[in-house]
Amino acid sequence: MNLPGVAAGSVFKTPPPQAARYSSSSPGLKEIGAYLDRNSRVNILDLGPAIAANIEFFANWSPIIRIEDLYGSIKLLGDYGRTVEPTLCPVFANLMSCNPGTRFDVILAWDLFDYMPSADIGGLIAYLDRFTQKGTLLFALVSIQPRIPEQPAKFRVLDAEHLCWEHVTDSTIACRRFTQPALLKLLPNFRLRRSFLMRSGFQEYLLERR
Repeated sequence: MNLPGVAAGSVFKTPPPQAARYSSSSPGLKEIGAYLDRNSRVNILDLGPAIAANIEFFANWSPIIRIEDLYGSIKLLGDYGRTVEPTLCPVFANLMSCNPGTRFDVILAWDLFDYMPSADIGGLIAYLDRFTQKGTLLFALVSIQPRIPEQPAKFRVLDAEHLCWEHVTDSTIACRRFTQPALLKLLPNFRLRRSFLMRSGFQEYLLERR
């Protein structure tokens, strides 16, 4: 017997898992907005994937937002995140081809640091240092949970003071749970401007280039 609207021989497939969604207030995001209000013609670097809501939000201050999706680019290099692997520091210049004269006012790292070896975090920041200036803001989210999803979350700006994010996989990996001193040690040219414990176990950091 054929059911209405279903072709003969069709196979019913289990629907994909629904993404787990979370939201929280974000004092760091609010402070970034206030900073952008005081400045004109700002340059923004987003190290995450292209998210329409984020592009629309930051377009209020910047007509051009550089989207890098760094984790996606790194994954194309092979099995990234293994226990033993060479550092990727020498290849950041190939992954991100910024013009020498570019200076970013805001860098959005999201939760990328949770998915990079410490040496590569230092290498990334060292590479980006030439594209920053005094006062450049770095926004990062670090998990304090013992385990995290095996891929970075997708973050969306809800409004000037709130973020939401989602995970699309149930698979998890161990989390290093960076302490504040350990993270700051990897970012020697940045000082802590604000730290805030968000819902669902993220520690929000807003840092400023010295």
